[in-house]
Amino acid sequence: MNRTVLSFNILHSFLLVVVFLFAKINVAYAQTEFSELYNENINAEIIMASGGYIHDLSSDHVSGETYSDLNIPSGANVVKAWLFWGTKATSLGNWTTGDSRATANLKVPGASTFQVINADWADAVWEWEGSGFRADITTIVQNAGSGSYSVKDLYNDSTSTSNKGGWTIVAIVQGDEISHKNITIHSGLKYVGSSAVDIHVDDILTPTGGSFEAKALIVGYGGASGYGNALTLSSSTTGASAACTDDTAKRVSDALNPANDVLNGSYTVDGVAQTTSHTIAEWDSDLIDISSLLPNSATNLCFRDSGVNETGQGGDDWANLLVLGVETEVQPELDLNVWLAGLTGTAPYPEPGSQVLFWSTITVQSERVENLKMSSTIPPGLTYVNGSLASNSALTDTLDGDVGYFDSLTNTVHINLGQGATGTTGGTLPVNEAQTFSFKVSIDSDANINSVINTDVQIDYDDSHSGQAYTPIVNTYSIMPRSTLPVADDAVSDGSIENPFTSFYQSKSVTEAGVYYFYTQPEVNSNAISSYVDENGWILTASGVRQASASLSYTLDIRRNSNSFLFLNSPRVNELRLSGVSVDDVSYDWQTDHPVYLERYKTKQTLGGYLTGDVGRGVEWLGTGGGITASCDTTPESIVKKVWDSCGEADNLYWHPSAQDNGFKKGENYSDNSLWVRFSPLVAAIDEITGNADGVDMTAEEINWIEGVAGALAENQSYYQSFFQASTYVDASNPTAAELQAAIDAANNQALLDKVAEDIAGNSDTVAVTAEQINLIVGVSGAVAENEALYTAAFPTGSYAVAATPTAEEIQMVIDSVNGLVTVSGVTSGTVTGVTVTADELNGIAGVSSADAANESLYAGALANGTYADSSNPTAEEIQAVIDSVNSLETVSG
Repeated sequence: MNRTVLSFNILHSFLLVVVFLFAKINVAYAQTEFSELYNENINAEIIMASGGYIHDLSSDHVSGETYSDLNIPSGANVVKAWLFWGTKATSLGNWTTGDSRATANLKVPGASTFQVINADWADAVWEWEGSGFRADITTIVQNAGSGSYSVKDLYNDSTSTSNKGGWTIVAIVQGDEISHKNITIHSGLKYVGSSAVDIHVDDILTPTGGSFEAKALIVGYGGASGYGNALTLSSSTTGASAACTDDTAKRVSDALNPANDVLNGSYTVDGVAQTTSHTIAEWDSDLIDISSLLPNSATNLCFRDSGVNETGQGGDDWANLLVLGVETEVQPELDLNVWLAGLTGTAPYPEPGSQVLFWSTITVQSERVENLKMSSTIPPGLTYVNGSLASNSALTDTLDGDVGYFDSLTNTVHINLGQGATGTTGGTLPVNEAQTFSFKVSIDSDANINSVINTDVQIDYDDSHSGQAYTPIVNTYSIMPRSTLPVADDAVSDGSIENPFTSFYQSKSVTEAGVYYFYTQPEVNSNAISSYVDENGWILTASGVRQASASLSYTLDIRRNSNSFLFLNSPRVNELRLSGVSVDDVSYDWQTDHPVYLERYKTKQTLGGYLTGDVGRGVEWLGTGGGITASCDTTPESIVKKVWDSCGEADNLYWHPSAQDNGFKKGENYSDNSLWVRFSPLVAAIDEITGNADGVDMTAEEINWIEGVAGALAENQSYYQSFFQASTYVDASNPTAAELQAAIDAANNQALLDKVAEDIAGNSDTVAVTAEQINLIVGVSGAVAENEALYTAAFPTGSYAVAATPTAEEIQMVIDSVNGLVTVSGVTSGTVTGVTVTADELNGIAGVSSADAANESLYAGALANGTYADSSNPTAEEIQAVIDSVNSLETVSG
């Protein structure tokens, strides 16, 4: 999931924390560490229903019925729901699904009977009665909706009437009227005894400015009146893990939930007591305002739960934490992609006087986004091409009735986007529905050669409910004019300056390290770039030494130790490598094909910047020398300022050219720091298998580059991706050559079957399938070139279960029928003599049957003397008459 969060100012935001607690004053401990249960950016919020445990007097060990209302907001739908419960069930170490101790009976709104809910997770504190259970009931709640939910028959070791336990439904509901949030829920079971238990929640972002609401949902078990339990909340705004605290000023509380007795047997929302079916004795459910406890820009949280014994209290309440989550409102995500296309040159390195098309798509992740507007100020060195504005259709340059215009005074392009947009206001877009827009610029004739021209594309948008303007999205795109280099008609791509490689992935052929040249656009007279390529085909894209005192400079001809950056703008870059050597000959060499880093590279941003969870922290890199993990996330910068950032880890790789931290292990003098790129056909194939994340289908040429794979055809390229995905692999992340070859063979076979199907449908493309192609179909043989025209004519009249998807057996029948007719017609016309016509050949003719192998010696003579309207083209009925005659005579004579 994309968790990139942009800086923004929000006047009213919302944070929700979910905490499950089990309390009791016996020493014990739980086993399960906390792990993430849910994490999404979504227009949603968390709601709950809760009830206590009452002993069923008619049956030992189980609870009676309690119920509570779950109120789903109007127009919202449930995207996730769980039933959590706690009881006095011990010794769950041998728990398995279906264990009678780990079940609950649930009755949904409108139902007259209960259904059994089996826990999909359970644990208990050792040598004590505390236990926790969880079941995913999403589908049940989606179908049942709002209303009263009842729970009973929760197992309890005790046979007494003690009301020990309870249950809570936690649901995430999504709706257009609900603000956009990040919701994270963690689940586990941690014991709180005489010392505190700390739980960290990382990778969140509270609003960077303005006031905002924050709330905690606390559900607990065993809170005895007069005994103390405190939950404190601390935070970090640096991306580093939050330092946990016992600070009494950081305690979670409200009027009904004291700071030193937060587990007190209450059921409250925003300080208001809630109604449930029975008095809740030791089960506690509260939604508490914690706005004052969190600052703006909080990135990491720590919750500390501990028993306390303060004035007037009888002792500590000890607890077991079960669930903890965070819900924080965030700015809706926009996905803006811009491609630069050379029209009379090549982007991003066109020659002066040429034109470049800025072609863009935008999608949104929230239906609350409105007033979408794009603007781009054309910088010196570029000139707007009059009449080039478009947004799904052509637009005029003047401020009139359509949605776009060019302001010549400010040299700015404006296009208002989305449904309902006008010349002055932006519109809206359905979630994940893309809109395209474009404009053109020309390179001024006096533009500086080999100098970068940066152009910003800005998106402004508002919240449809509050009218508040979000922080604009601004992406910067670079163009570097340079002179052209003609491409010779007879050029042989060997990477020399005379005959540059025509694509970056041809570097795979390099076995001798050195400087090689690449065309940026070989189809036209184009410029060329050059780079150092090592003996394994790695292309140098960034190079630096520790002595650098500024950002890497852009170049078109990169060399090692040059403190420069060459941007290789190719979608076929699918591997990255970082390497370097220190003065004492200690080296590092790491590589990855993870899409997060590839996307960072392609957008020219810091590798290891602000990413989500464990992604982006170095665990996706494999190699040797030092470490490449990061302790925290940081805001990404231009890759020429920070190539890799490890955020405070002294033993890990740093590459900050602008700060002179150019190696790993601060203080060491690393030279030859290098960032390399490469195209791997095997990595590309794995991408095809796992969903084509890079959006680029492999070519037949690329497929055939995979060692041990051959036979991919350009004409069948449209088949390969789907067959890669549908094929079977022992390990899809590491397919064998044999497995990939099987996919290619199956795709080629299907392509041939489709060619036959096209002929069956009438051969509208006028290209008939050949005998050679027919014989390549698995399960088909015997087609001969001299009969090809007959096959084409016979295919439409064949017999098929589904004509659009003929089987090999059905195709073979047509081939056999045509071949048999050709043999028989030779005999009947007298052009073929002295042959034996076999029973199989005869029975293979459509409409002919009953030929007997015992009579084969007689059929040829009989056929030569048969009666036909046209002896050179006998019909099936005429042939059948001969067969029947021979068979009858032989029967009589026999």
